[in-house]
Amino acid sequence: MALGGAFVGIADDATASEANPAGLCNLGNAQFFVDLRYSGATDADAIDSSLGSLAVDPVTGDRDLPYLSLTSQSRSDTAVTPGFIGFAWPFTVGSQGQRLVVSGSRHVVVSEDRELTQTETRFAFDTFPNTVSDGGDVVAYSVAAPVTGASATDIVYWSASAAYQIHEDFSIGATVSYANLSLEASTSTQVIDPLQLFVDPSHPRLPSLPAVDLYQTGIDGTDNGVAYSIGVQWHPVSSFQGAAAPWRFGAVYRKGVEFAVPETTTLNGVPGPSFDNVVVVPDRYAVGASYALGKRWLFALQLERIEYSDQLEGFQSGVNFFTSGRVADGGYTVDPAKSVRFDVDDGTFVRAGAEYLASLGQENGDLAVRAGYYHAPDDRIRMTEFNSTDADVNAMYLQAFPSGSGENHLTAGVGYVMGSSSFNLAIDAAGDGTQVVASYALTFGTKRK
Repeated sequence: MALGGAFVGIADDATASEANPAGLCNLGNAQFFVDLRYSGATDADAIDSSLGSLAVDPVTGDRDLPYLSLTSQSRSDTAVTPGFIGFAWPFTVGSQGQRLVVSGSRHVVVSEDRELTQTETRFAFDTFPNTVSDGGDVVAYSVAAPVTGASATDIVYWSASAAYQIHEDFSIGATVSYANLSLEASTSTQVIDPLQLFVDPSHPRLPSLPAVDLYQTGIDGTDNGVAYSIGVQWHPVSSFQGAAAPWRFGAVYRKGVEFAVPETTTLNGVPGPSFDNVVVVPDRYAVGASYALGKRWLFALQLERIEYSDQLEGFQSGVNFFTSGRVADGGYTVDPAKSVRFDVDDGTFVRAGAEYLASLGQENGDLAVRAGYYHAPDDRIRMTEFNSTDADVNAMYLQAFPSGSGENHLTAGVGYVMGSSSFNLAIDAAGDGTQVVASYALTFGTKRK
């Protein structure tokens, strides 16, 4: 993290099983590794879009309808989780003493609790009468649909890895992961309609809410799958007559995994359609390089591609009240030749980092000071087409489900080796939140100072 995530070309500790399994061959001794991760609470960009107005001209009585508005915001809770724990064992095999390294690990890929806040739809159509607002003004009557919701998502990989040094310059490796998803999520949408102009007459309503339709969705399930990674690493030692090579290159392909958990829907407590909600960890691939300048400086660069479009596999649209077509029943027509469409672009990450080893004296070892940067592209699923016959309505819906924006991340950290123990701390700061990782590695077979 401290190097901006530019680790594919370096990958020289037990976490190589996730970053680039070929890098496990850099371990000459067994190693135990554990880290603890902190994620600061983040607020997503508030979405606020509207069409028309509820105002009534006091002279002519004209109204700018239809009126449609959506405000939405979500918040992620602060979390502290053990992110990675693993152990790697190196062996010498073959007549030429080639290195084989095997490892096992547990990696928390996602651990997030999220809550919907300040989310509401409001609408009015030409068929709605006028009413008097709380302030005494004559306005068009409108129906409000506030939404509450929360989700808790955990994705954990249990992995086995192997790496083999097929040449003093070249190593290959693979990781196979048993992936587990645990997902709990729920939403509740109240369609508040005091005049009962819009509530569904075909469904009995709760006696305590005679003018309210209650739409609810729920997920409480787990699923499992298999993911894998394949990596290579080249460090041209032979070109430098057995001395440490300043260059190191790496490449990795990480195959994601697809989960499916059942989602249920209800209207006023009556079961509605149910379906499998698909959750996808996207495929990704990366190439990276590092260069050691003398004994003190290390520079790293990496390009990474993440196929965010994988998330559209099995994507269900029209589940929430606002896009389900129920709003259309009140005041605008649907074009049967069109459909509601969503899209997301694949993303390319450019990662760069540098490390400087500051000597603390022969007895105290070195202190590594690190810094890095990367740009995270937009990964938000956005609406690209709506199916109304009204161009203004279509534009409003597209505005309500927009693309996001990329984020620039600055990273920094320190590391210290004391005999067989290694301590590291890193921070990743961006506009959408802050992450901190503290790690400890114990390398067996080294002498403690």
